[in-house]
Amino acid sequence: PEVYEVLKHLKQELLRGEAPLPDDRRVVVESWENYIIIHSCWGDRANEALGMLVGGLLASRYGILSYVSKDPYRVVLTLPHPLRPEVVVKELEAIKPEDVETFLITFLEDTRLLRWRLWHVAKRFGAVSKDLSYSFSRAQLLSRVYRDTPIFREVINEVFVDRLDLETVKSLLDAIQKGEMEVVAVSSSQPSPFATSMLERVLPKDVLTPKVSESELLEVVRARLLREKVKLVCFFKGDWSGIFTVNAVPQRPRCPKCGSTLIAVTYHDDDATQRV
Repeated sequence: PEVYEVLKHLKQELLRGEAPLPDDRRVVVESWENYIIIHSCWGDRANEALGMLVGGLLASRYGILSYVSKDPYRVVLTLPHPLRPEVVVKELEAIKPEDVETFLITFLEDTRLLRWRLWHVAKRFGAVSKDLSYSFSRAQLLSRVYRDTPIFREVINEVFVDRLDLETVKSLLDAIQKGEMEVVAVSSSQPSPFATSMLERVLPKDVLTPKVSESELLEVVRARLLREKVKLVCFFKGDWSGIFTVNAVPQRPRCPKCGSTLIAVTYHDDDATQRV
């Protein structure tokens, strides 16, 4: 298993519950030095689309060029200078789901990914000789010549299907717009444990120290989760519910009204389950 490197004081902050955790209802935008880390647990293709979207908006609206890295759990933007995470939060909250496709097509048009894919699609269509070798200048000329053609549309479709998960990103942004998804900004003097493993791939070796074992990190997460609030609902009669912290939930919970053990666990703010 991969070894995570975190700093001791940030671990203590997590134990005290001061650092928010990303989950299926919360996206955390973290700023550390000249890096923005978007903790988004939505998969590799969704995060590639999200990174391209945010990176493109920062470039077009603020003139900030970034290098985007991603994995299934986070997006890292390497910037030329530090940036407040609230700027990225504002952009995420402002993007309308219906604009995602238009934005991504615009941002894709001048990328190496699109030029490379266009070169090979044009060969399949017979627009480029199969013996012709790829070069940057030829691919750039091709992208100008074949824009707004069936070849170009095919390239966009292939990139969307193979590399980007538009539907998940649209659902995420829709949930943000409706207030169902929280977006939290975090700034700190040191990266969080959840950013460290990704930053290790971007930063020079051994920049992030000291080392903390995976078991210690898991203990941090366990302690934080035990403080989360959940709602218990009696499914036998549906006339009782109660909110508890996870560590206060009995091993075998029982309804105090009817004595039933048919108890469901749900989010602490879930008011619909009891009405089922």
